[in-house]
Amino acid sequence: MNIVVYSNDKNTKITEELSSLDEFEIRYESPDKIQNYKDINAGVMILDIPVDKIKEVCAVTKFDASILAVVDDIPDITIRAISHDFIKKPVDSKELKARVEALSKAVLYKHSLSKVSI
Repeated sequence: MNIVVYSNDKNTKITEELSSLDEFEIRYESPDKIQNYKDINAGVMILDIPVDKIKEVCAVTKFDASILAVVDDIPDITIRAISHDFIKKPVDSKELKARVEALSKAVLYKHSLSKVSI
């Protein structure tokens, strides 16, 4: 499964912290490319971008992926996705990995249910 980290910081530590998760392919993308998430088959999208940008993007798009938003404070926003979660800065490595694994399971379950219900 692809995990895509969208961040304005090309050298974000998030990609490095997730590199030990062997079952995932981790990649960085510029926030300008969020709308192209289907082209790279993103299963989990990590949004390490300002909350204003998260609100803007999530207001117009329903994502067929799970979203983990990296924030300073938990905002009161609606995220339309398979599943979503928030993690506060500074990011704890163990918590990050646990949340990514949980969100990836939600994607796998959703896709499994879609196949069964057809």
